[in-house]
Amino acid sequence: MHFAAVLLALFLAATAVFANPAVERANLSVVSVEITTPEGRQRCAGFVYAPGRIMTAGHCTLHGTGFTVHYVDGGVSTATLVAESPEDIAILQIVRHTSRPALLGNPAELRPGDPVFSIGAPGGRGWTVTAGVVTRTGDEIQHSALIAPGSSGGPLLNSRGEIVGMNVRVGEFPFICIAISIDYAMKIAARLP
Repeated sequence: MHFAAVLLALFLAATAVFANPAVERANLSVVSVEITTPEGRQRCAGFVYAPGRIMTAGHCTLHGTGFTVHYVDGGVSTATLVAESPEDIAILQIVRHTSRPALLGNPAELRPGDPVFSIGAPGGRGWTVTAGVVTRTGDEIQHSALIAPGSSGGPLLNSRGEIVGMNVRVGEFPFICIAISIDYAMKIAARLP
């Protein structure tokens, strides 16, 4: 019964989020990346963080030989891999430059219990938004805004719709997900070519 109540609360919170103007604004910079590998194709999420540049999870781009970017507005473009880091961050250069870079927030302002939202495109079958709360802060942010396979690399938003982290994996415990702090991610991106 408790599990069902939690799922219902998450569903209702996510449904309410779609009408949130801050999340709508963030959607303009969110992308789904289709990656061609020797084993086939896979999807992950990402976001435009600077003109012509996408940040996504490095474990998604590993062994990638081709990259196609899908935008929320239905547009599609190709991308090239610029760099990958051991910290699980990858940078792609996109051909299409019309997408607006994301609004970046200050993860140092986050406190346990603050609301956060994850945007992703699990399996490339449409966009999802989930809601949760921060459970731990730092270079890695723990939160309960669920992510699914295909949503790695997507943004973690604060209540103002600013990106405060990049989702990279599900944690060791149920309902706990891990995001790399956007401040930490941007420092790593600045060191990459």
